[in-house]
Amino acid sequence: MDFDTQKDLLQKLNVRMQSTLIVYKQGAEVGRSVGDTNRASIADLLSKTI
Repeated sequence: MDFDTQKDLLQKLNVRMQSTLIVYKQGAEVGRSVGDTNRASIADLLSKTI
């Protein structure tokens, strides 16, 4: 999504900062990260969807 133009969706998803990564499993949020650049922690977050 575009942080600068999709303000309605940002508000709906409670995204307050750029570089927010939200992962879902079966339609439900299972994890969230903001500003993370650590490869291992991002991989760990993504593994929650498997």
